[in-house]
Amino acid sequence: MLDNLSDGRLILGIGRGLARVEYEGFRVDMNTSRERFLEYAKMIIEGLEQGYVEHDGEFVTQPRREIRPKPEHSFKGRTYAAAVSPEGMPLMAQLGIGLLVIPQKPWEIVESDFAAYHGEWARHHTAPPPPPLSGGFCWVDTNAERAEEKAMEHIGNYYGTVMKHYEFGPKRPHEGVKGYEFYEGISRYIDRHGARGAAEDFTRLMPYGTPDQVLEKLQVIRDKIDMAAFFPNLCFAGMNWTEARRNRDLFAAEVLPVLKEWDAPPVGLAATELAAAAA
Repeated sequence: MLDNLSDGRLILGIGRGLARVEYEGFRVDMNTSRERFLEYAKMIIEGLEQGYVEHDGEFVTQPRREIRPKPEHSFKGRTYAAAVSPEGMPLMAQLGIGLLVIPQKPWEIVESDFAAYHGEWARHHTAPPPPPLSGGFCWVDTNAERAEEKAMEHIGNYYGTVMKHYEFGPKRPHEGVKGYEFYEGISRYIDRHGARGAAEDFTRLMPYGTPDQVLEKLQVIRDKIDMAAFFPNLCFAGMNWTEARRNRDLFAAEVLPVLKEWDAPPVGLAATELAAAAA
């Protein structure tokens, strides 16, 4: 309904989940997550294209039912997932899903992941993949030192919630769980660097600083992945409203106008039309 009302402007995001508490809440074995995701995602994607859902698989059986209201637009070229683990990249490529990149790994590893994604994409599709999207936590300030201090505080606090929710560290909830081998490495990394060190490393990947410094960091992301759009998070992790409003207003006044001038590949219907023309 939202997509029909917005004339095909919605961007659909999907993912398989990572926290043990999420799977336990649904009484689902995490070892089956990859197969479940593949089956569910395929059913949803095909349903949105066909206008009805019908599936008979290992994990879900759904007799044919029409989707109401019926989708008026194709979701090809505007369905995305945040694939973090290297194993997830080929999976997204097979499904025809674009990538959402949140900076959290060294860029050389991201580039290797993208190479695997594009290689697998070429084996399954003739049209090019949707241009990647990016998102991140921003702190903008006229004073570079204060920007770094506040970024380390608030973005670091956010990463603390990540470590708590996903139980990265001594508990090892992903150890031995099929499909989550990559995340065992995050816990080992935190063991080596400590929670504070890991939070600082995460923060340094994010676009914080003066407006010019933020733009420089966004330019790095753009150069690395040729992103079509960036989603800034400007209020998080206990930041008070005065700070959040100041952060938001400075981003809107000094960073956003420059971003709007950048050339970027199209997303959504325009991208689908270009891909169809190229094919």
